[in-house]
This record gives sequence, structure tokens and C-alpha cells, in this order.
Amino acid sequence: MASLFALGREQGQTGSMQMRSVEADGVPSWLRVGAGNAWRWLVLAAAAYVAVRVVAEVELVAIALFGAFVITSVLRPLVNLLARPRWMPRALATGIGFIVALAV
Repeated sequence: MASLFALGREQGQTGSMQMRSVEADGVPSWLRVGAGNAWRWLVLAAAAYVAVRVVAEVELVAIALFGAFVITSVLRPLVNLLARPRWMPRALATGIGFIVALAV
């Protein structure tokens, strides 16, 4: 299999190596480069499609987790206030905070 580029010495040069195009089957190098880029774009598009499908499948879980994080961040100051030393246990403060949040 012929490679796209081959290292070779040009006539008259003594020390430097140069790249030259190898077109053994008559296909222009610009077409080879374009075809290589095209399949890479196709692979990227397929990977993006798979990523979107995976996110769509776990959308419900992601929304539930987001909601839980929001509720936690909103209720934390109230729970910290109620669970001060010697006021009440933290579990009871969490329950009261949740009930207050549902009432509001």
C-alpha cells in the first residue's frame, strides 16, 4: 500500500529531506485529504448523535437530580439555623425544613 507522502532526496540537494506526494493510483492528493477529512467528520457526527441519544434517555434522571440539588441548596440555611447546638437534632431540623418548604 502506497503512502500519501514518502521521504526522498531531491536531485542536487545534499543534506535536507523533503516531502513529496506519492500518487501511485492516480488519485490527486487533494482528493485523498478531502476523503480523509470527510470520514473523520462522519465519525464525529455519529459520536455526537450517540451522545444526544444517551442524554435524551437519562433526561428524567438529570432533571430529578437538578431539582434535588436546588431543594437542598434552598433548605440548607434553614436546617443549619434549626440545628444549632442544643436546639434540635439535625434529622428533626431537616424534616421541619421540608414541611415548611412544602407549606410555602
